[in-house]
Amino acid sequence: MENKESTEMQILAAAEEIFLQKGFKNTKVSDIAEKANANIALVNYYFRSKENLFNKVLQNKISTMATVFKRIVNENISFQENLKNIMEAHFDFLFANEHLPHFIVSEVISKKEHVKIFYQNFIAELGSFLSQMNCLLQKEIQQGRVRNIPIFDIFFTAFSLNMFTFVIKPLVNHLQIMNIPFQFSDVYNRRKTEYFKIHRNVSYKLTRIMKKLTLFCCFISFAAVGFAQLTLDECYKKARENYPLIKQFDLIEKSKAFTIATVNKNWLPQVSLSGRASWQSSVTALPDEFLNMLEQMQISGVAFPNKDQYNATLNLTQTLWDGGATSAQKKLTNSQTEVNKGQTEVNLYALNYQVNQLFFSVLLLKEQSRQNRLLIEELERNHKLVEEYIANGIAQRSDLDNIRVSILNAEQNHIAMQSQIKSCLTLLSAFVGEEISETSDLQLPAIELSISTTSLRPEILLFEAQTKQFETQSKLLYTKGMPRIGLFATGAYANPGLNMFKAGFTPYFIGGINLQWNFAGLYNLGNDKKNIEIQKKTVEVQKEAFLFNTNLNITKQNSEIEKLQLLLKQDDEIISLRQNIKQASAVKVENGTTSVNDYIGEVTLEALAKQGKAVHEIQLLQAVSLLNIEIGR
Repeated sequence: MENKESTEMQILAAAEEIFLQKGFKNTKVSDIAEKANANIALVNYYFRSKENLFNKVLQNKISTMATVFKRIVNENISFQENLKNIMEAHFDFLFANEHLPHFIVSEVISKKEHVKIFYQNFIAELGSFLSQMNCLLQKEIQQGRVRNIPIFDIFFTAFSLNMFTFVIKPLVNHLQIMNIPFQFSDVYNRRKTEYFKIHRNVSYKLTRIMKKLTLFCCFISFAAVGFAQLTLDECYKKARENYPLIKQFDLIEKSKAFTIATVNKNWLPQVSLSGRASWQSSVTALPDEFLNMLEQMQISGVAFPNKDQYNATLNLTQTLWDGGATSAQKKLTNSQTEVNKGQTEVNLYALNYQVNQLFFSVLLLKEQSRQNRLLIEELERNHKLVEEYIANGIAQRSDLDNIRVSILNAEQNHIAMQSQIKSCLTLLSAFVGEEISETSDLQLPAIELSISTTSLRPEILLFEAQTKQFETQSKLLYTKGMPRIGLFATGAYANPGLNMFKAGFTPYFIGGINLQWNFAGLYNLGNDKKNIEIQKKTVEVQKEAFLFNTNLNITKQNSEIEKLQLLLKQDDEIISLRQNIKQASAVKVENGTTSVNDYIGEVTLEALAKQGKAVHEIQLLQAVSLLNIEIGR
């Protein structure tokens, strides 16, 4: 038992460390298992899934913090002294778990499913603590020491100020890079002292603090949204989830359930009620000689039915064997469902091409805009340099005007690019169902070349589902020529009844077993089978045509990838040569052996060479991603 608990705790400790560092999405179960010196099977045995393990880590963190707070609360001291002790303990807790604040912001608050778990654990662990502190606060409010303030507002302010110190720690650490003397431990000690000074006068200053904190939180929220990272795979997933056609899957499943439920009712007893009133020109009668004989034998009471007859019948039938028709119909319903799902999947998969085009258009335009901005900065530096040349008499005013025109052209290009970026982001936002701002960080996908196979494409699964559907239809044909066996029962109230020699209304009952065998279904069996075979061959032809076209596209994309790889190998050399030419041209300008116009031309060509490399890099990534789409990854 101790060994089991030890292993479980090791896995939890490893999971906590990796989750806090990498986040939920970037954490793999194999990483946790390796860190805990365990295997993946053990991790799954104890926690079943990564989600359960994440929830357990979150629960443990909240429980640990709650235990610290509960231990500190002392009802024999004032509310403000308790608050001071709690703030210091909270600060020390965050210092010991410095990744936790960023983890809560990025992994908990930003995900709806994690917010619910966090809230449930928070209430369960800290509910009694908050109630206890609220009692202390209410006492001081009644005594007039503190004005009426909700306990939530106080702790919201306190915890937010403490957490923000650690949330921005990565940003503050960059001050060292900027040669600004700084030690986080000094900041830690100062903040720990200063934050309580703010809260010591909480009854008077809370409103002002809350306003500032609200503005601060808004800034952080906008910053978090503005600099949110978004990958191509996430765009694919979100576009799929946001597209209205995704609702079709649920409708298909409901239709399948209703159809199968209807087919299953074939096995229920079938009840029918019928009635009939008729008049007929003749009825059953005995010859006169036979009637005379009955009179001589003194036999009376023999009556014959009237020409107007009536009957009300209740029929009950129960199928015992239907030749496999019901089973075949259910299989056909399942196969039709798979076909409908497959067609919907194909339609959704087509979204990937549109999302891919928009995603890489934004990346390409942003990179071109960045290179264009570098060109503008280069031209502005040259503008200042030519001003010096004019002062020294080695350049003319027209040279300066020429540079200014180049700057204006570059700025116009920048405006046009920004407009295109905004347009593409608007369309991409519509696809993924959430706003993507111009400051959002679209992540460049990794280059992962795939094996040329199309087995993963949804179209292949659709063709297979259609083939299975035709096979099921073929099996259903045979059931039309099979016999049906069942029970039947008939109850009636009629005039006349079964006894034709008794006039008047009488009830009667008939029951038994019946056999039905309709041979008419065999007449067209051969033609129906041939028709289904033709449909199957049609699907095979469509599959072959699809594979042919897909393989052509794969070959085209592979050729495009090879071309871009070769171009990239030469881009660095071209850029290096352009830089040398530009530098040589700059020297010539200084020596007066070439014009500023020629120099600006070389500057532009160098910028174009850099743009060309950036474009080729993004085009290569897009070519690889399109290849993956063609293959079905």
